[in-house]
Amino acid sequence: MRRIILWWAIIGLVVPMMILLVGHLQGGIFAWPRVALMMWPTWILNAATFGRESSILGVSVLIISISANALLYALVGLLLWALLPKHFRPAR
Repeated sequence: MRRIILWWAIIGLVVPMMILLVGHLQGGIFAWPRVALMMWPTWILNAATFGRESSILGVSVLIISISANALLYALVGLLLWALLPKHFRPAR
């Protein structure tokens, strides 16, 4: 169970980083905001930076947003693991 939750949390960390990377490669703005919001639901927290993304406040909010996304993904993983019938769960 711990391994499943850990993997979901790692995915929750990687997804925002990939969105930020793709956005940077696209000229600074992610071209598909609806996809970003579905994959990174805590992205909306970044609105608290008021356009000052390079400040300490902006970096702090970004770290909080990515961490909250990892926690959210871990909770989704835990919920899916709990709902999965025992005979479908991976063996230890």
